[in-house]
Amino acid sequence: MKMQGLTYIAIFVAIYYLFAPIFSWFRQTHQQYYTRRPVEIDDLPPVAVQGIRQMVDELVPLGFQVASHTFNSKPVPRVHSGIILFLNRTSGDIAQGIYTIGHVTLNPVATNNLDSTLHKKSNWMFVFQSKYISGRSIATKSSRTASVFPINPRCDSINVNWLSSPAEIYQIHRARVKRFGAEDLCALPNPGEEIAYLDAESAAEMQRVVDVGYYWLDAPAKVYRLTLKGAYLMTWRLLPPWRQLRKANQRRKALRELRSARQRIDP
Repeated sequence: MKMQGLTYIAIFVAIYYLFAPIFSWFRQTHQQYYTRRPVEIDDLPPVAVQGIRQMVDELVPLGFQVASHTFNSKPVPRVHSGIILFLNRTSGDIAQGIYTIGHVTLNPVATNNLDSTLHKKSNWMFVFQSKYISGRSIATKSSRTASVFPINPRCDSINVNWLSSPAEIYQIHRARVKRFGAEDLCALPNPGEEIAYLDAESAAEMQRVVDVGYYWLDAPAKVYRLTLKGAYLMTWRLLPPWRQLRKANQRRKALRELRSARQRIDP
């Protein structure tokens, strides 16, 4: 009887792994263009303000300045997403705080008014980048979720997801940049060009995953659609045991690099 139950479970799991990607293949799209609109911190709920103030308080003394703060259009109901972009014109480094806010709408008529919603949860990702003229880049981030996109071979990235202090993450990033060696950095966007810079970065990343066969561009609809290959690989990466294995591999890579540099890790 026990073996029969295990057999049924195995069959169910196999069917789910086989058909869940098909559902994503039909339904999931990614916008070709974002509609980014500037937003003021006073217009945001407390769950977002706390993270923003933390970044400002910790990064401004280190030479960063807020370059832009925008909300992005997202095809996900009841979810807002924003990016706060910091630039350090002395070191040439870029910092981004990327956040999503899930909420329950209290006033269904005013769905575009943040004040009309009861906000439940926010999720933050901090990313520091140094980009070089050669096309290579170094990224140090803290994110609780692992990307389902394929690894970018031109970007040396680690995820120190046990850290929540932007200043500590940046300290690790600067040490990694120094070990990388001297190389000319790309110019930072000029004042007033920040949104165009974010749009270009998004377009370049989507083109990269198109080139490796995960998406294709439906130009008339202005959306990227999953290929069958992309649907299966990206869906499986969200499911156990692959999700747990990928997060564990990312953690081991980050710890190994920090130990080799004799930096404080405290995982």
